[in-house]
Formats: sequence, C-alpha cells, structure tokens
Amino acid sequence: MTGQPLPTDVVEARLNHLIDRARRGRLLHEEADRFTTELRDLVRRMEDTEDERDRLAAEVTRLTAGQCIDSRAMCEQHHAPPVAGCPYPRCRAARATGRAATA
Repeated sequence: MTGQPLPTDVVEARLNHLIDRARRGRLLHEEADRFTTELRDLVRRMEDTEDERDRLAAEVTRLTAGQCIDSRAMCEQHHAPPVAGCPYPRCRAARATGRAATA
C-alpha cells in the first residue's frame, strides 16, 4: 500500500471479503498477500491508537497533578483517587495507604 492509509471501514470490508474467500478455499495467492498486508496495517493502526491513549492518559495525570500544585482546593475537588505527583498531604497519605483521598 502506498500513500494515505485506507479508512478502517474499507480495510475491514476488504478483510471480511478475503476471510470469506479463504473459508471457502477460494483465496488466490495474490489475495493472500493482500490479506497479510492489510491485516498488518490494521494491527499497526490499533497499536498506534493504544500508544496515543497511553500518552493522553499520562498527560491527564500530569496536568491533574499540576492543578494540585496551583490550588489545594483543586486537589480536593477534582480527584478522589490519589494522583501521582500531587504535593498535598491527603494525596500523599492516600498513595501510601492505597485508599481514596479524603478531605
């Protein structure tokens, strides 16, 4: 495949077609090659999506802890579970005990 990746729904439709042909024993060699290529592309997209989710979750954690540094009220208002990096005693104690932070 060259250029822009195909939309996921198009790739899924193509894979479903190829799976159907494979089940019926009618998959041509060229189709098997295309199936492999498109399946790899789909797996790569899924991995990229997961990496992006992990990056965003880390950023949310960082920003939440940053809010706590600016305002204790923000700490008390915005997270019941303790947040890594929060400097306030209620979060530090909750992280140490593994319990929810309380005001």
